[in-house]
Amino acid sequence: MKVVLSILTVIALLFVHNAGAQGKISVKVVTNVNSFSCECGETSFIYKDTFVATTKKVKVLFPLVDFECPKKMMEDDLQDLFKSGTYPYAKLTIVKFANANNTMSAEIQITLKDKTNHYTVALTNTTKAGKSYLKGQQNINLRDYGVEPPTKMMGMIKVKDIVTISFEIPKDEILPTENN
Repeated sequence: MKVVLSILTVIALLFVHNAGAQGKISVKVVTNVNSFSCECGETSFIYKDTFVATTKKVKVLFPLVDFECPKKMMEDDLQDLFKSGTYPYAKLTIVKFANANNTMSAEIQITLKDKTNHYTVALTNTTKAGKSYLKGQQNINLRDYGVEPPTKMMGMIKVKDIVTISFEIPKDEILPTENN
């Protein structure tokens, strides 16, 4: 269970459920017994803009030590599982936005440890307390990141390969400018 919680925390890398208007990232982990989520709030997000030619890429870093899980033991397992001493952040890079026919999507990269995978994610626009957020969700396979889904209690509790990462990020932090 400890490893499962650690995986959730690291993978969650992306969402926190706090009162008021605030972005978040969360990771939902499912086992053969139950499910749980770990979250990281916007106050921990680190935004980094990079430019390749004239294209702006936005990278959001999520400190693994800032993920909150239902139990402290799960947080510790998450940090151990993803080697937070060597790789202190989970990363979400927004490579490209598309907005056609009232449907918004983004090409993203998710980096855990030293592995990066690419996805296309549907986005929705939400407003809380007068602030706009882009919201998305992506299922990822732990094995794609070199992570063996953990087991607990001598194999009686098994973490499923697929975890769900959900994010809600302030729109003004990640949308490219018209010139970039």
